[in-house]
Amino acid sequence: MLTPDFALVKYALTLGAGATALVLDLKTQQRICRLDDTPKGVKGLAVSRDGQFVAGGGSDKLVRLWDAATGKVLHTLAGHEDQVTSVGFSPDGKTLASGSHDKTVRLWDVATGNELRRCKGHTFWVEAVSFSPDGKLLASAGRDGFIRIWDPATAKELRSVEGHSGPVVSIAFSPDGKTLASGGLDNAIRLWDVKSGKERPVVEGTMGRVGSVAFLPEGKTIVSGSDDGVRIWEATTGKEVRRLTGPAPRNGYFVAVSPDGRLAASGDSEHHKIPVWEIATGKEVVRLDFGSADVIGGLAFSPDGKALASTCYDGTIRLWDVAGGKELRRTAGKQKGVGVVAFTPDGKVLATASAVASGDHTIRFWETATGKELRRLELRPWFADDIAFSRDGRVLAAVGGRPGVSNDASDVRLWEVATGRELPPLRGLAERGMAVVFSPDGRTLVTDGGDKTIRLWELATGKERGRLAGHASDVLSLSFAPNGRLLVSGSDDTTALVWDVAGAFRPGRKGGLLAKDELESRWEDLSSADAGKAWRAIWELALAPQSAAPFLRERLRPVPAADADKVAQWIKDLDAEEFAKRDTAVRELESLSDVARPALRKALEGTPSAELRRQGTFLLGKLEGLSGDRLRHLRAIEALEYMSTPEARQLLQALARGAPEARLTSEAKAAVERLAK
Repeated sequence: MLTPDFALVKYALTLGAGATALVLDLKTQQRICRLDDTPKGVKGLAVSRDGQFVAGGGSDKLVRLWDAATGKVLHTLAGHEDQVTSVGFSPDGKTLASGSHDKTVRLWDVATGNELRRCKGHTFWVEAVSFSPDGKLLASAGRDGFIRIWDPATAKELRSVEGHSGPVVSIAFSPDGKTLASGGLDNAIRLWDVKSGKERPVVEGTMGRVGSVAFLPEGKTIVSGSDDGVRIWEATTGKEVRRLTGPAPRNGYFVAVSPDGRLAASGDSEHHKIPVWEIATGKEVVRLDFGSADVIGGLAFSPDGKALASTCYDGTIRLWDVAGGKELRRTAGKQKGVGVVAFTPDGKVLATASAVASGDHTIRFWETATGKELRRLELRPWFADDIAFSRDGRVLAAVGGRPGVSNDASDVRLWEVATGRELPPLRGLAERGMAVVFSPDGRTLVTDGGDKTIRLWELATGKERGRLAGHASDVLSLSFAPNGRLLVSGSDDTTALVWDVAGAFRPGRKGGLLAKDELESRWEDLSSADAGKAWRAIWELALAPQSAAPFLRERLRPVPAADADKVAQWIKDLDAEEFAKRDTAVRELESLSDVARPALRKALEGTPSAELRRQGTFLLGKLEGLSGDRLRHLRAIEALEYMSTPEARQLLQALARGAPEARLTSEAKAAVERLAK
């Protein structure tokens, strides 16, 4: 804590081990004294402007006044009925104000230690006090969310202001006394005109946790939701385009954007409404009323944009007709603590997750048309903070952790949607994750790393591709641009950051041509067990299409169809008595790679001999694995899709005409279909 007159700073206070308070000379950085009788719960230390006195509150309900030169206690001020959280001297040093959890502000005579008067009006704890520069006004703020202005000469309340969406814990007057600044636990800093009590504009930007971010389909615009509202931004410049405003001032933490990018819905738990906005104009088009239900947990538009799903922590799941503003269906009370909701890509299934410690620790699948529960995944003691479906709807990913364990290292969990079978997790999060999203091509899963970083995972191998670092607090939301090159993240640190994914993983290179030896090196890296090295190689190739596309054309060929009769004979020979026949059959089937998988699976579904089952099961495991050339080829397909040049598209089209059983063929075909959109 510094003296109020910053031009004549002489003293500073510091707390050491055991709550020892020291007075330091800032110029010499030497210790002046140690304050006697410092309570363990000392709070709100302040120095008088002339540097003669130090005051401090404590959890013992007392206010202490020390001599700043000697550290001796001059007065112990008793009267508060709960802990004292803040103190402040008047500019002339004659009066001391103290705020307490007993909901009062008290004024004391510094010379005598006597209580002069008492300010009453706060309905909850007082957390901050501050005198105006001329000493004619006193401001206080507290857990009730109000800032109150008092006449210190009479203890009369002159006015009160409200604007924060939570407790106010710090206040300060400007040097001219005309403006009051306040900071709250809603992560907002607000400025107030002292005379009128009206809020003054502040610097553009979010002033609260950014809990929702989403790219619009055109890939150039971002919608963000934070504690102070919904905003529209230019992705490339960070310029704010507009704010979605209306009767509810604090309605933006949960935001869903319709798939066509036309509408945004935000959750307003305070007024029990869900306003739906037209993004292009900022006009509110409909307001959904969910009555007196509990806090909104999540929102999601259906893939066709006609319906909106909302969840509440009381277990209520609603489906709304967006155009008509009517409730279509309601499921109540079956899943407590519902905080997350997501539609499958085809819109036929809705998934909800219990995302709070008081929930029932499940993820449930519901039939959208009927509201019937189809399946549930038991997570206990784990719970999900966020879920996402893969682009093909086959896999569900979730991040979360155990209740009450904030620093619990956790995995990214995956399930097969059709069967509910849990797949091997992705391991390596530093702490509990809060956000998850699939890349547009479905090859990469992006999560909050639990340590203020963003982690990128390769789904094919389950290994980490890379990390993005830049946030100062937890990452709460993630969204990809349609082209997969830009990623936006929202954080508890009040910022939304836009990442150039391509640029982040091509250090020292701006794209262009690659020399022959560089191309060969990147080709080798594509087969690396190090997913990070391979990821960098993918982007190096993708950003050098002039040289990389012809290079890849020489090395990638459509997978030829297999001779069905020969495949059948080789499968039969797996049970041959002669070792040579069995060995030849294994080598031939293995050389066919995944083209032989359908026939091999079919053979194992019947009643094969013990030897055929043993050999076939072992071989099928090898064919379904990814390594070496097969992994290299799939990563090369990824690089070609990111290139998106005519030559790259032609090569993908050629590869898509290969044997339909081959994974290379299906991956190329999927890439061609995505590029066509």
